[in-house]
Amino acid sequence: MTYRVVCPACEDSFPNYEKFLDHVFKDHGNKSALRMKARIVRD
Repeated sequence: MTYRVVCPACEDSFPNYEKFLDHVFKDHGNKSALRMKARIVRD
């Protein structure tokens, strides 16, 4: 069973939280609200 992290702003998904944080930092101006609203979904 695998999980992925989904960005609430653009619906991109990432294999782990670290990659998600890199994405938020780069593409969304490091908004803290986005970091806290990440969704974890099961594949």
